[in-house]
Amino acid sequence: MRFAEIVRSSAAVRESFRDLPLLHAWWRLILALHGKPIDIDADSHEAKIALAKGFRFYGFLYASLAITIATAIPVILATGIPNPGYWVSLLLGSSCYLGLASQLAFSGSANYWSQHRSARAHLIVFFVAVIAYLACFCGVLLAITHNAFPEYDFLTVTCILLFMLAGIASYLIEILFLVLHAGTQETK
Repeated sequence: MRFAEIVRSSAAVRESFRDLPLLHAWWRLILALHGKPIDIDADSHEAKIALAKGFRFYGFLYASLAITIATAIPVILATGIPNPGYWVSLLLGSSCYLGLASQLAFSGSANYWSQHRSARAHLIVFFVAVIAYLACFCGVLLAITHNAFPEYDFLTVTCILLFMLAGIASYLIEILFLVLHAGTQETK
């Protein structure tokens, strides 16, 4: 049993936008990209282990990204690019933001496993923070590519919008699972 199978198979998640035809069509595409649903008991012990491990993976993923971004700061300073203060500030802010956000994933994972009521809140805020970061990243990337390669504006805008509509939006599956599924009982 894997994390993605559990969150994408929830009937509540799959039917979230049924009353909104355009959103429902888009949502079906997002879910199709993640695979077919399977019959899983999301309240089983094995599912809770898989979910806790999946949430912890996201914590490691974004903590690793924070470290990678931070290691770019000395490179920026060593290359002598113009306006290094801007780039260093952007990278340092990004690194700190992602580092703090990843702590929510670690805390949420540990609390999910122990069924503590703060698990959902930590994990939902983590995924919202990641979506916000990635959306801002896309904006910065659009500005950089527009200035560097204006002749490719249509291509870059199209690619980034597709990433936002499909890639970033895939995090909504996890958010909806956490909001709609009663898997973590609020017992503590």
